[in-house]
Amino acid sequence: FLDASSLIAYMRILLNEEIQNYKGQDNDKLDDILEKCKCTQLGETQQGGSFYKLMERMVELPDGTIQKIQFVKKKPAAIVLAITKNNEFVCIVQPIANCSEGVLPEFPAGYLEETEEATKAALRELLEETGFETKKVICLGYHYQDSDINGERVYGYCALDCNQVSEQVLDKGEYIKTVLLSQEEIKKAIISGKLLDANSLIVFMKMLLFRERIQGLEKGKETKANKNIDLIHE
Repeated sequence: FLDASSLIAYMRILLNEEIQNYKGQDNDKLDDILEKCKCTQLGETQQGGSFYKLMERMVELPDGTIQKIQFVKKKPAAIVLAITKNNEFVCIVQPIANCSEGVLPEFPAGYLEETEEATKAALRELLEETGFETKKVICLGYHYQDSDINGERVYGYCALDCNQVSEQVLDKGEYIKTVLLSQEEIKKAIISGKLLDANSLIVFMKMLLFRERIQGLEKGKETKANKNIDLIHE
């Protein structure tokens, strides 16, 4: 089950009771930083980019029909759900020009460099974007962000016992703020419609689903339930 839209819909079912009981409480810590990072759209042009290419492919459907499809070829990506020793989640907020909100909270993520392993990419992005690092990483598998137009995998990770060891190291043109949120604050951001990034929603849902399995792996217990989740020590 790898489709992003389906995974997010299922997560919302899991949170349904909390959504029903949501009273519209404000999340001042997140609201403040969202407002500070919001961008304004000034216009747009159509052009290629360094991270993607527009491709065409001929395919044959099960009924024998031949069809030409267009899709966007992108680099594989990695996203990391980083949790500190105080059980706070490391979130980033940055301007997003191509969404109507102009800004979104999300978890640290980025594209894999040439020949780079997904685990190393996730830890590199975590360190560059937030200054946090860890030696304890759990692989949550992969999913497809939008399988109709992009077939590249997005690899998800959960990083435990994270510590801040340095300042951010951002690329030119990047503007990223870091905010630490509790699990309840993350849920509130989802329920109130502030946390909308598909990849972030998926790794958070997987963390909730696999919580007992993750705890078992952390303690070194191998079970049938956690056989598809890997505890990685760098």
